[in-house]
Amino acid sequence: MAHGYEADHVLKIGDAPGDYQAAQDNGVLFNPIVAGDERESWRNVLEVSADKYREGSFRGQYMDGLVEKFMNALADTPVWKVK
Repeated sequence: MAHGYEADHVLKIGDAPGDYQAAQDNGVLFNPIVAGDERESWRNVLEVSADKYREGSFRGQYMDGLVEKFMNALADTPVWKVK
């Protein structure tokens, strides 16, 4: 961002809530890699998300759907317990 990129020209790909927060903090696009569904997530990056990004149609309904799936998967992931 410090080099003058527009927010819709930066796509953060990540697999953790901190990655999503970093994208939010900088106002950039976010494509999650969903835990337990990594293979499908990466296939989607290459076959769908890349085209949406190039077309300029990534932000909005498409990205919101990806983030919703990501957040739902996080909610379903067991939390490690410290003994």
